[in-house]
Amino acid sequence: MDTLYKKIALAIGLNPRTEALVSEAKRIQKAFQAELLLIHVGEQTTEREQLMSEFLQNAQAKDLPLKWIDKSSVTENIIKTCESESVDLLIIGAFARETFLKRQIGSVSRALARKAYCSLLILTEPSKAPTPFRKIVVDGNDPTKALETISVALAWEKIEDATQVHILKEANMLGLSIMASEDRSEDEIVTLKRDAVKNTIDELERLIQPVISPDSKINIKIISGKFGYEIARFSSRILADLLIVPAPERSLGILDRIFTHDLEHILADLPTNVLITY
Repeated sequence: MDTLYKKIALAIGLNPRTEALVSEAKRIQKAFQAELLLIHVGEQTTEREQLMSEFLQNAQAKDLPLKWIDKSSVTENIIKTCESESVDLLIIGAFARETFLKRQIGSVSRALARKAYCSLLILTEPSKAPTPFRKIVVDGNDPTKALETISVALAWEKIEDATQVHILKEANMLGLSIMASEDRSEDEIVTLKRDAVKNTIDELERLIQPVISPDSKINIKIISGKFGYEIARFSSRILADLLIVPAPERSLGILDRIFTHDLEHILADLPTNVLITY
C-alpha cells in the first residue's frame, strides 16, 4: 500500500507554525512518494505574498505549488479545492489553548473532520525537525470500517517502521451485563468477563488475518467505557505518535445527536496526532 496517498495537501496560515507544518508535510510526502500542494486561506495581496514567500523560503518549500482560496465559506472552499485537485490526504494543524493547556482544533478544522471527502491528518505539535510516527494506535471498534482502518494503520506501520500498532476494540458487554444481572456467583461473572474479552480478540484476529504480515507488530487491547474517551486516554498514556480513526458518518443518526460521538471525545482534547481516514 505504498500508494496510499498520491496527492497530499497542507492547509497553512501566516504564522510561526507554518515552517514546522511544511516540514512535517514534506516528510510525509517523501515517505509516501506523493505530490504536495499547499493551500492558504486569505486575500492574495502583494504584502501577504511576500510574507508567505519568506515562510516557504525558510522551510525550503518555495517551489511547492500554492493555492490561495477565498476566506468566505472556508470549509467548503478547502473541500472543493481538495476535490478538484484529487487530494487523498489533507493535513492541518491544531493549536494550544493556553488557558487550559490543551490542544484544540477550531471550528473550521472540526467541520473538515465531519465533511471532508479525503483523509484528514491533524498535527498537534509539528516540528521543524520531524520524526516518524513510531507508536500507532488504531480504532478497530466499528464493525463496518475496522478492516479498512486497520489496513491504513498497517500501511503507516510499514512506511514509518513503527515499533507497535495497538488495535483497540470494545468488548461486547451488553450480553454480559444481562447475564451478570442474573443470580450468578462472583467467580462465574469473572469467567464471563474473561470469555467476553477472549471472544472479542478472536473475532478481531479473524477479521484482520488477511491484511497482517509476519512482520506486523500488532497488540490487540480490549477496553470498556466510553470508547472515544478511553482510546484518547490510552493514546495519551502510552505517548502514541499517531491515532488512526475511521471517518464518522456525514449524516448523523438520532443517537449521535443525543450522545457525544466518539470522534468528538478525541477532538475535544487531542491526545496526539490524529488521522481520520476515509
